[in-house]
Amino acid sequence: MTYRVVQEALSNARGHSAASRVNVNIREQDSRVVVVVHDDGGGFDVNDETSGFGLAGMRERVAFADGSWSSKAPREPERSSA
Repeated sequence: MTYRVVQEALSNARGHSAASRVNVNIREQDSRVVVVVHDDGGGFDVNDETSGFGLAGMRERVAFADGSWSSKAPREPERSSA
């Protein structure tokens, strides 16, 4: 699950945000895996409806693993956590 979420986040940063730098942080915290992806791209509106499956797929994978998801990117560099 972690690999696929990070893979999709990197794909989104490359394909949609015009980012020149992406930082991926993966750590164990309180017996859980925490993944934070941050880029310096154009950001996105988390309330926009999209036709793709990228963010929805990441949310589903995290939910299937009984995890939690947050995304903070309203028109600022993308930061997603799982």
